[in-house]
Amino acid sequence: MIMEVEQRPAEIRAASRACRHSVRARAGEVFDLQPLRPVDPAQLALRRACVRRGGSVIDGNRQLRRLISLARWAFPDVWNGFRGSLPTAVAVLDRWPHLAQLAAARRFTLTAVVALHTRGVADVPDRVEAIRSAAAAWAAFWAGHLDLDALAFDVTEHLTDIADAKARTERATG
Repeated sequence: MIMEVEQRPAEIRAASRACRHSVRARAGEVFDLQPLRPVDPAQLALRRACVRRGGSVIDGNRQLRRLISLARWAFPDVWNGFRGSLPTAVAVLDRWPHLAQLAAARRFTLTAVVALHTRGVADVPDRVEAIRSAAAAWAAFWAGHLDLDALAFDVTEHLTDIADAKARTERATG
């Protein structure tokens, strides 16, 4: 028994040496290096521009997702009233970030903003009424439970971040 234990490390060492020799002999096949070709400065500039633009696009998408998450949590019926029109949502929330202000917005003014940012839809008055009534309902629901001024501040900050990311993307693309 003792003899077997003493032989095993010797066998392991011999097998290890054979394996290392085999790997070293075949390393050229596996790691065959090609000579380094310097990258053209124009190609490097293009790569940097793509990375900058990609970062800006990702940042803008991240800010948009944060706004959507906040809206779907704090005032989902208002968000649903926009009926998938992101330009309408951004325009309305940019003008009336506070739920109470949105609920009290003049119907004519809100209709003009919604109509300007939707493309030829016939149900603009229905959308406006859905948005106003949902804003009033959520403002009443959150009264005393959520700081509506802080919610309006967060909405404004998200909209500003989205606009900033869009401007960075345009500068990086240009």
